[in-house]
Amino acid sequence: DGSDTDGEYINAQARLLYAPYEPRERILTLLFDSADAVELNNIRGAIDQHISNGLKDFITGRADINDDEAWAAYKAGFYEMGLERFLAAAQASYEQLGKR
Repeated sequence: DGSDTDGEYINAQARLLYAPYEPRERILTLLFDSADAVELNNIRGAIDQHISNGLKDFITGRADINDDEAWAAYKAGFYEMGLERFLAAAQASYEQLGKR
């Protein structure tokens, strides 16, 4: 109704403000073959859990964000759970998008 208290109106106005900053290209959903999908899904789940736990630990002070060793251990955790494998598969899938 054009009211400053109407959530739908506010969202529509915000959409107009953000429109110039919208990406020109969108990355479609990356597709993986079934042999890799289970492994990559497990890696992705482990990464998501690692991020969630890290946020909780750093926010609550359980881990000190100013401690370089704690930060290095947090980052190393991604590689231990297969980040490089996940990124390689995602890159290969992305490259296949251009061939479709």
